[in-house]
Amino acid sequence: SHAWDGLFMHLVAAIVADALNMPMYGILLPRLSRSNLPHLKAELESKGALSLTYWVCAFSVNQHTSICADLGPQPPLGSAAFRQFDEKRRDSVTGGVYPVCACPTKKLTNSQPGCEVNKFDA
Repeated sequence: SHAWDGLFMHLVAAIVADALNMPMYGILLPRLSRSNLPHLKAELESKGALSLTYWVCAFSVNQHTSICADLGPQPPLGSAAFRQFDEKRRDSVTGGVYPVCACPTKKLTNSQPGCEVNKFDA
């Protein structure tokens, strides 16, 4: 669940697709509408999939303690890596650079005990 530029609806569809043992989630997107949701829920229930548990890091990990103070290292100006970095650090509507947080929350990096974002297999 680490696609920061992905749509939340796509994340939900991917989870539902997995629960239904479907290889792709795109076909489920229209079925997530309010009018179609009862039918989708019935299908999930009939397949015993409503009791499945999924771990979504955006809900399960306090990423604020690791990522709110900066936007990551800036690649060299003019490089392809910089262009990609610059696009991702900007609001797609206003074009403005996302502000960083100045909160007093203690930041923990991957190498520090208590860090919650270093629990992924390599």
